[in-house]
Amino acid sequence: MSSVDGLETQPTRLGRVQPASLAQLALLVAAYVVARLGLLHHLSSPVFGWRPADLASIALGYYRHGFRLLYPQVFWGGAGPGYVEMEFPIIPFVTALLLKLFGTHEYVFVVLPLLFGFGLVWLTYRFGSYFFDASTGVAGGFLVALVPVLVTLTVEGQYADPPMVFFASLGLYLFVRWFDEERWPQLIGGIACVSLAALVKLTGLYIGLPIAYLFWLKYRAAAWRALPVWLTGVGTVLPAVLWYWHAHGLYLQYHNTFGIIGSGYSKFATRETLTDPVFYTRTAWRLFLYHLTPLGTAAFAVGLGVIWRRRVTFVLVWLISVGIYTLVAAGGVWIGHFHYLLPLLPVSATVAGVGITWTLDRVRALTNKRSRHLVVAATAFVFVLLAASAAFGGYLFEARDRAGESPKWLKKKITGQRLKSLTRPNSLLIVVDTQMDEVTPDKSMTPPEVFYFADRNGWYVSLAWLSREKILQYRAEGAQYLVVSGQSIADFEQARPDLKAFLASEFRTILDDSDGLAFDLTEKP
Repeated sequence: MSSVDGLETQPTRLGRVQPASLAQLALLVAAYVVARLGLLHHLSSPVFGWRPADLASIALGYYRHGFRLLYPQVFWGGAGPGYVEMEFPIIPFVTALLLKLFGTHEYVFVVLPLLFGFGLVWLTYRFGSYFFDASTGVAGGFLVALVPVLVTLTVEGQYADPPMVFFASLGLYLFVRWFDEERWPQLIGGIACVSLAALVKLTGLYIGLPIAYLFWLKYRAAAWRALPVWLTGVGTVLPAVLWYWHAHGLYLQYHNTFGIIGSGYSKFATRETLTDPVFYTRTAWRLFLYHLTPLGTAAFAVGLGVIWRRRVTFVLVWLISVGIYTLVAAGGVWIGHFHYLLPLLPVSATVAGVGITWTLDRVRALTNKRSRHLVVAATAFVFVLLAASAAFGGYLFEARDRAGESPKWLKKKITGQRLKSLTRPNSLLIVVDTQMDEVTPDKSMTPPEVFYFADRNGWYVSLAWLSREKILQYRAEGAQYLVVSGQSIADFEQARPDLKAFLASEFRTILDDSDGLAFDLTEKP
């Protein structure tokens, strides 16, 4: 037994630092870049989808209105300033600084996602190297570089999940190093990273279980009086409490929210979700195809057996923690938020790396190490199969899982781009579509794409809740245009011919084709 802060501690090490080689780094960088070469075809306009459009607009708000970190602004706040209840906006804030440095180009919005994505690759490599060996780390990192979900999350703009998982994983890595080396900078760095993970997205606290396990290993029953335990608890939770208290105050005053505490649909589990077998089969299918890929899933199964036999309990506890997180966030997983499963990636890929290394070791054993060239060829063949498996998963991801959403997002992007040239600068819009028709107004969220791509502020109204009175109310508050986004025109014309006739008779039509339907509320026909 050794002693830390006067308490007896366990001497067992979890792992050892393996030096990183330039060749290993080059392989991981190459895999990461090749998997994202498609970005070059739309680098001038990469932002795509709901959350990337929201965070891009918030970054523009910082850039244009004075970099007030504690007051993020959205475009859909009506005629008001648009201050919004959301996660701690450090990512759009730093992006705004990059806009200041490089100019307002859309490619700037993928700089941080690309960096955080490779950060996850590198951390998976370091975890595998630390707990097992360099080969395991390389195999796990290679898999993370290629998986379809991370490719998508790093080339379409900003999501909260990659930085959250990065900070949580980096924090855990620093805690592991502190456990083995007992250096205060590692402990403080780990606390800071986990705190950032919880700030960026509250579910970042999922990493608390393996950290608590480390404290139990080190202090056993005396953990409750260990200074590092108290520092970790206060340091990771208090900043999140302070921020979300402030953010909720913004909601109460300005009534805009991302659904963190205020209104909006819940992403947490319900009894109905957890007792529905479809939830488990659908989640397993997504993990199989898009998060681990088919071959990566097979490697994970092999690696899990190896880890279980070796009793690598820390990795098993880490797996349990992300499993619990998945059940807690079952509501978000159920409705198709593919990025909600991202916390499973680093630990699952590490386990898969164990399976790949174990398989290659069996190849070496079969050849009795007589043919080095055969071993190299087998290794290269496995990595090529991993790449092919990831490519197959990526194809299915776009063709099946996102086949319903991507065309809608594209339509809204085109509608917004058309409106940017057809409407007066700084004018206010009423944006109408059908995306929130199935929820009541108090649970409705706001699709931001038309606002962002039009670079205009205004109000969102779901078609199911649109009325002549609401149109005139928003017009009295300053709305100058009403637009129905492209993917909802047929529904609007079929469900509300009375409103279309009213708008066409009272206001000038400025857009009426497959890209959208828009009226100038300040001019007669």
